Amino acid sequence: MPWILGIAIQVGVLWFLINYFTGETDPDAGLRKTLFVVAIVVAANLVLTFAVRPMIGGFSSLISLIVLYSAVGWVCETTRRESLWITGGYLVALGLIELVIGLLVTPV
Repeated sequence: MPWILGIAIQVGVLWFLINYFTGETDPDAGLRKTLFVVAIVVAANLVLTFAVRPMIGGFSSLISLIVLYSAVGWVCETTRRESLWITGGYLVALGLIELVIGLLVTPV
């Protein structure tokens, strides 16, 4: 899957989940919140990749999830439960998308 399509799918899934769980009726405000969350997570991943990765090793994915959870709670001003639902829904949706794409791409 081309990387730009993958990023668009991830942002779209996160945008849908943020709008759904926060009850946001203005799609532009939801998109702004989503892009701000994505910017925070990307910045944290850059720091993890270049500065801290040799020290933390395989925990970088877990730390990225914690950053996503915290960013959603902070930017969208959601409760802990809503932030957990958004983060969990994001993981499940992307896992299912990767599974379907993997099944479609794998030769029989």
